[in-house]
Amino acid sequence: MVKSSTIPERGDIVWIDFSPTKGHEQAGLRPAVVISPTKYNSFSGLVLVCPVTSKRKDYFFEVQIEGLKEKSFILADQIRTFDIKERIKKTTGRVSDIEINEILARVATLFK
Repeated sequence: MVKSSTIPERGDIVWIDFSPTKGHEQAGLRPAVVISPTKYNSFSGLVLVCPVTSKRKDYFFEVQIEGLKEKSFILADQIRTFDIKERIKKTTGRVSDIEINEILARVATLFK
């Protein structure tokens, strides 16, 4: 179990180094939105995230969010799992309840 003060919560915007990657996967140090529940994050020491991009493509799985310097979009179809201690660089904010609910709704369509 990870120390409670370091546990990201669902909806947090965190900075993660997505590299190494292959193909069309999002790469490099970038913000991401935590989609896994805090209880899971604490128990496992892992976090599920969706990457953020500033390049809009009018794609169904993009969800626009506020709170970053640039206009930003979550890529809800590019879910990744990372080790909290090893990969998260910092927490930089949170998305709204409306935004996290929309992100989770788009993620859910992948499993229907």
